Amino acid sequence: MNKIMKRISFIVAAFAAVAMISCQKEVTEDLTSYYKTFADNSEILGFAEETSQTFSVYAKTTDAGCDVPLTVTFGVDESLVAQYNASKDEAEQALLLPASIYRFEPETADIRAMYRISGKANIVITHDANILQEETWYVLPIVITNISGSADAHIADDNVKFLTVKTARAGAGSGTKEKPYLMRTAEDLQSLATLVLPVTAADAEPTYVKLWNDIDLAGVDWKPVNAEGPKKIDFNGNGKTISNLSSTGAKASFFGVVFGNVYDVTFKDANIVSDDNGGVLGAACGASGAAATISNVRCVNCNVLGKKNGVGGFVGQMNVGQITRCSYDGVVSGTGNYVGGIVGYFNKGDAYDGAKVDNCITTGQVIEDGGINAGHQRYGGIAGGINGQHQFVEYCISTAEVISGTGTAGIVGMAHFDSSGEAACLGHDNTVKCCIAWNPKVYARKIGKNNYSPGAVIGFASIDGNYIDCIRRPDMEYVQNLEQTDNEKYPINWWTVCDQENSSATSPLTDGINCDHKNVYTESYHGKAAAEGETASAVAKRLKWDETIWDLSGAVPALK
Repeated sequence: MNKIMKRISFIVAAFAAVAMISCQKEVTEDLTSYYKTFADNSEILGFAEETSQTFSVYAKTTDAGCDVPLTVTFGVDESLVAQYNASKDEAEQALLLPASIYRFEPETADIRAMYRISGKANIVITHDANILQEETWYVLPIVITNISGSADAHIADDNVKFLTVKTARAGAGSGTKEKPYLMRTAEDLQSLATLVLPVTAADAEPTYVKLWNDIDLAGVDWKPVNAEGPKKIDFNGNGKTISNLSSTGAKASFFGVVFGNVYDVTFKDANIVSDDNGGVLGAACGASGAAATISNVRCVNCNVLGKKNGVGGFVGQMNVGQITRCSYDGVVSGTGNYVGGIVGYFNKGDAYDGAKVDNCITTGQVIEDGGINAGHQRYGGIAGGINGQHQFVEYCISTAEVISGTGTAGIVGMAHFDSSGEAACLGHDNTVKCCIAWNPKVYARKIGKNNYSPGAVIGFASIDGNYIDCIRRPDMEYVQNLEQTDNEKYPINWWTVCDQENSSATSPLTDGINCDHKNVYTESYHGKAAAEGETASAVAKRLKWDETIWDLSGAVPALK
C-alpha cells in the first residue's frame, strides 16, 4: 500500500468577493488593494451589504497522486480561534464567524484515483448586519474532519486554514451601480457632499447611493448635497425613511439641485426654510439638457417655506424631468409667487420642454406666508404655475387647502405663458389631464375681474391649453375676495364656478372665459363637478386611473 498517499492537506481559494472602502471620505482609488492572500492561503473578504459570497475549498495530497478514489469531508474547528489570534497584533484580533453566517455546499469533495487535487466543496458566507458587527475581524478555522476510501490516508498535522473576514464600515461601497455607497447613519449621509463627484456631461454615469437603514437627522444642520452642482446621483431609498431633515439658507433642501434619479424613500417631519427656491428634495429639478426623475417618494408631516418665487413640496423649480408616484403631506408656504404642493413652477424656455408631474397626491395646506395683505399669487395644490411649453400635470389629486392672494387653484395656480402679450392666452401644448381637485377650500384673498383669477382646477388658464377630463369636489369651498368684504364692485364670491368642457388649441375654453387673445389676463378653468355623494376614488375609477399605482378601495385614492 506504499502508493496510497500518507497525508492529505488542502488549500482555500476565493472566486468571488465584495470590495470595501476605508472610513475616509475621499474615494478609494484602488479597491483591489483590499484583497490580500497571506502565506497560509486565507483571504480577506470585505462585506459591503447583505450579500452571499462563495469560496471554493479543495483537498490536496502530499504525494504525486492516489491509487484509489477518496472522499474528503470539511468542517470548522472553533477551538483554533485562539491559535489564529496568537499570531496577530491587537488590531487584527478576530472573533469566530457565527455558525448562522456560513454553510458548506457541499461539505465533501472527491479525489479521483491518480489525482492530487480534489473537486471543490463550497463555503457560502452571508453577511447579516443584525448578527455581524461593523468593522470587525472574524475568522473561520477550516479543517479536514474525515477521509474515507482508504485506511492508509491520513490528515496532515497542520490541518487548518484560516478564512478571515472583515466587515466594512456603514457607508461601504464604491458608488457604482454594482456597489453603491451604503448609507446607514446620519454621518454617512453627511458624507455625500464629498462622495458625490461633479460631472461634466449630461450622459455621465451618476454616483450610486443606497439607503440601508432608517436615519434620523435630528440635531443636524443639513447642508444640501448638490448646492453648487452639477453632481449627478442615483439615490435608492430602499423603502427607508429619513426623519427630521432640517435645512435653512440658500437652496435649502436635501439635494439643492436634483440631478439624476431619486426613488423609494420617505421624508418624515422635514422642515425647510429656504432663502430662495425651496422644497424637501431640491430648489430645482433637472438642468438644461439633463433630466431628473423623482419617483415613489413620500413626504409625511413636512413643512416648506421659501422666500422667493418658486416653492414646492418637492422642488421649487421644475426644469427637465418627471415627478411620478409621489405624495406630500404637510404645509407648503411662500413669501413670493409660484407655490405648489409638488412643484413651485415649471420653468420656461426651449431647454425645458417636456417636464411632467403625474400620479401624485397632496394633503395639508398650500398657503401664502405673510398675512392677508401679502397679495401673493399663483398657488396650486399640485403646481404653482406652468410657464413653459409641452409640460404636463396628469392623474394627480390634491386634498390640500389652497389659500393665496390671487391665481389660486386646486391643481395649478396658473397655466399661462407668463407673458404680457398675446402669447398669454396661447396654450403652448401644455396639458392638465384627468386631475381631481378634491380640495376642501380654495380661497383667493383679493381678486378683480380679469385679474389673476382663482379656479377650482386652474386659477388662470390659457384658453387653448389641453385641459382634459378634470373633476372638482362638488362641495368645495370656493371663495373669492375673502378679505375684501367692503368691496362693492367685486363682492365675495361674485364670480362662481361653472362646468367646462375639455379644451385644446382647436377647441378652446368658452364657458366662463373672457379672453380674446389680446387681453393680458385670462380666466379660470374649473373642470366639472363630481356627482353629489361620489367619492374621489369613484371619480378616479371613472377616469381610468391605473390601479397598479393607486389603491382605490377607500374614499380617497392612495398610492400603493
